[in-house]
Amino acid sequence: MGLLLLLSVANSYAEIWLPSILSDNMVLQQESNVTIWGWTTAVNEEITVYGTWNNEKVTTKAHQGVWSLQ
Repeated sequence: MGLLLLLSVANSYAEIWLPSILSDNMVLQQESNVTIWGWTTAVNEEITVYGTWNNEKVTTKAHQGVWSLQ
């Protein structure tokens, strides 16, 4: 099962970073809760993550440049 993360930054010039543990071709256990997190240069940037396993999007806002989703 592959993992595809698409981060969208709409109408912004913010940069987004993910920790090195979150990378291409990583494997997640089926039906487990996973926290995806990272950093951005924008304070209240909206972050959206799409998972290939359910084709649903999850959105959050960065607080002081830090964001996470579960």
